[in-house]
Amino acid sequence: NPNPNPNPNPNPNPNPSPPPLRRARARGRAARMKLAFTWALLFADVGCVCGALEGWSMQDRFLGFRFFLEDAAEGEDLMASIRAFADKEFCFGWVQRPDASPKSLVGEARCGKPRGEAFMQWMRTNLPGVELYVYPDTKIRLHFSSFKLLSPRRETCFEAPPFQCQDIQDIGMDLDAMVKNL
Repeated sequence: NPNPNPNPNPNPNPNPSPPPLRRARARGRAARMKLAFTWALLFADVGCVCGALEGWSMQDRFLGFRFFLEDAAEGEDLMASIRAFADKEFCFGWVQRPDASPKSLVGEARCGKPRGEAFMQWMRTNLPGVELYVYPDTKIRLHFSSFKLLSPRRETCFEAPPFQCQDIQDIGMDLDAMVKNL
């Protein structure tokens, strides 16, 4: 009984197609590559035309600042109220009544920009005489996952006022005296 069809393949199509699952995977891979390429072109073009996207920089999204109050009220209530407001505004940072200056309060906070502005306004309203220094890069010196009340013994002075380290102040005074003697 000879086979009338000389082609041993039962499929009459000479170029058989791959199984459906393999075709679907290939189409999906091609679509993902096309999408990735499109996004890459889009962002490359946007980056070249307008630089950084508006609102994406740290300075656009965050506000970091230092605060210093020379003659702060006694007791822990003031520190606790600062911490409570910081927690309410989802800010992190710290506050301290340092050993070097026990009648003062010093601290730092970093918040989302609108919340940081609200925190600074609250301080101006509730802490008369508070000095505020906004960090241009928004980065605070000590980072904690929440707002902390620090021990008075922890050294937290800074290179620049307010609350400048004493040894840096001494160097500055020595330089001033040297310049006057010239």
